[in-house]
Amino acid sequence: MRDSWLVEFWSKVFGGLGKLSVFTILRAIFKTKVTYGFVEGYVLFHTSLALVTFIIATWNVEKPVSWLLIALVFYGALRVFETVIYQTNVLLFDEYRAFKAGVDYKVRSFRRLVILLLHNYFEMLCWFGVFYTFFYRSGDVVLTSGELGFFTIFRESLLMMISFTPETNQPTSPLGMVVLTVHSFVGIFMTIMVLARFLALLPPPDSHDEMDKH
Repeated sequence: MRDSWLVEFWSKVFGGLGKLSVFTILRAIFKTKVTYGFVEGYVLFHTSLALVTFIIATWNVEKPVSWLLIALVFYGALRVFETVIYQTNVLLFDEYRAFKAGVDYKVRSFRRLVILLLHNYFEMLCWFGVFYTFFYRSGDVVLTSGELGFFTIFRESLLMMISFTPETNQPTSPLGMVVLTVHSFVGIFMTIMVLARFLALLPPPDSHDEMDKH
């Protein structure tokens, strides 16, 4: 008799959330067949979009907020949400659902999975950098560093991903605090849970040292 329902409950929750993604919407609009190549192109496009948006945003960091930046911030937030939900499903629930359905669960390759994950990681760094430029202009976040450029803000974003403590970012409103808190959560999730999990699955290279083979 089954007396545990927690895994099934969250499997259904994240399965439903996974359908609210940009990827699912584009598939429905363009009736695109999902292939490995399509997924790779989708990920590479969004990594490039986030980087270009970040570069342009840091060039104009002292200018007023534009409607284009607002639209890109909203889209970037959707991508952060989509990535966290997708990685949660890959990490915890996709194999579980396949097992329940009696389907063999296999990934294309662990190496490919880690490379795609690194693209997602870099994309998150860039999107949060864009968020910081936006909320700096709106007055919700203070960036106390002397010169606000691409590398300064990128470093702040990276610090929040790996150490979860900003060096110069400081919230000045509840909204700013929410942004920093969400960034810390995404950083913990992407760095510790996901990246560490899949890096451990990469096959080790052969070694000439016989001790390494035991």
